[in-house]
Amino acid sequence: MFPATLNFFRQYPRPLSSIVTCLSVAYQGPGIHIAERSLAVAIMRILWAFDVMLKPSVRGKGTLDPKTYAGFMPGNPGENLPVCLVPRSKERGADVEREWEREKKGRD
Repeated sequence: MFPATLNFFRQYPRPLSSIVTCLSVAYQGPGIHIAERSLAVAIMRILWAFDVMLKPSVRGKGTLDPKTYAGFMPGNPGENLPVCLVPRSKERGADVEREWEREKKGRD
């Protein structure tokens, strides 16, 4: 398969970034589906427990440009991202605190 892939790229020249993307998709690790599901579960848990809101200092000031809040790694937000997590209810906040403490005890 790999030599045929190289032949394809010789016949149809493309920018280097698209070649790297094609090769990285073709040779993903066997656990990629587990990682994707784990990410989905983490996002669902955050959305179950919290409302994701703009910080009061930026509310009502127009649209935000995500490029302004880039972090060190591409695709990761920087520390100055104007978003905060607000517990949806006292009960959910208490659930999160309880689980956090349980996990901290488990690591000691």
